[in-house]
Amino acid sequence: MHRSVSFFAVAFVLSFPAVVSTACAAPISVGDESQKAFTVPSAQSADSLLRAGNFATLDEQLSAVQRAYDNRVATDVDLRSAFRAFYTPDSKLMSQYDAWVAAFPKSYVARLARGIYYVHVGDLLRGKQLPVDTPDSRWAAASAAFEAAKSDLEASLPLEQRPLLSVLHLTSIAANQGTLAEKRRLLDASIAIDPYNYVVRAAYISAIETRWGGNQQMLKAFIEECRKAKLSRKQMAQLESVVAEDEGWIHQFVDHNYAASEEAYRKSAALGGDPQLPNLADVLMKQGKFSAEIQVLTQELEQRPKDLDVVANRGYAYMQVGDLAKSLADFITAAQAGNDYAQNELGVIYMTGLSGLVQPDPRVAVDWFRKSSAQGNSEALQNLSKAKALYPALVPK
Repeated sequence: MHRSVSFFAVAFVLSFPAVVSTACAAPISVGDESQKAFTVPSAQSADSLLRAGNFATLDEQLSAVQRAYDNRVATDVDLRSAFRAFYTPDSKLMSQYDAWVAAFPKSYVARLARGIYYVHVGDLLRGKQLPVDTPDSRWAAASAAFEAAKSDLEASLPLEQRPLLSVLHLTSIAANQGTLAEKRRLLDASIAIDPYNYVVRAAYISAIETRWGGNQQMLKAFIEECRKAKLSRKQMAQLESVVAEDEGWIHQFVDHNYAASEEAYRKSAALGGDPQLPNLADVLMKQGKFSAEIQVLTQELEQRPKDLDVVANRGYAYMQVGDLAKSLADFITAAQAGNDYAQNELGVIYMTGLSGLVQPDPRVAVDWFRKSSAQGNSEALQNLSKAKALYPALVPK
């Protein structure tokens, strides 16, 4: 049994204070010599300052980047990069954020940073299950984190003349829980702050994908709207990749046209978008393109070498193309690390044997079936029952 990818969507209503419009302002390049130079602190540096409690230095460095953005020296992309350190949902950092805000209660960047942190805590708590499969306790915990984020982000708005990142991360919350009208209102607020901004446009187009309540017509209309925003060619390609990705999702999960889904996902990647490796592997498997699937799964493992589901899925794909040695190696790796699917597959292999590699050994097979069934694997439970009928002495009553 292969694993595949899930999706989710819910709704909420968000209030948004007025922001200062700068619609007449033209973008200024980072290299403008009329403005003071700035440095975007690395994520590692910002994280170290936060953990060490060096809030004064951290606040000043980030405020300098915000001032550079206010003065049209830093771009919106520079600004977003400066705050990526706060995407880590480490529970040990909660007290550090609280201490930072307490030490600098009127600091825009402190409030913003804590709001960003809570957005990512909410993302972690929410998980990636379908709404119907997500326990109420997870939704409640995620919603509490999103409310904390919303509180900080809204409180930050009057502290800064161009609070673009506050709007960006409010859009992230709306992507999870907001209506289409709310998402559009946030986009319009961002354009009032910075008519040439890319970062909120990128967040918005993802938030109106089909699985979030939008549709292909909306996405394509927004692309045409963005052509008037003086975005770079690369930025436009990134936005267009989302349209292709959404098309792939529709073909994968709605109409089950897996060949069309594969084509759309590959187009998205070619445009510079997320390669959607888990989804691409799934549609390749469903087309029986196991050699191509192996290549994609191997790419996934380069990014996530400890992902046991991917290791087990590659074991299955190797089995389908007749590479039994590599299949066995992947199943052993995943099974020994606790993957229930691989444990069941190893049980089957030891029950029947594997030509030239494994001799039948019902005792070992039953051991793997037990380990897998103990984790609730339904196929292993069935196999354990069959093994009991064949070898009653190996399966105690």
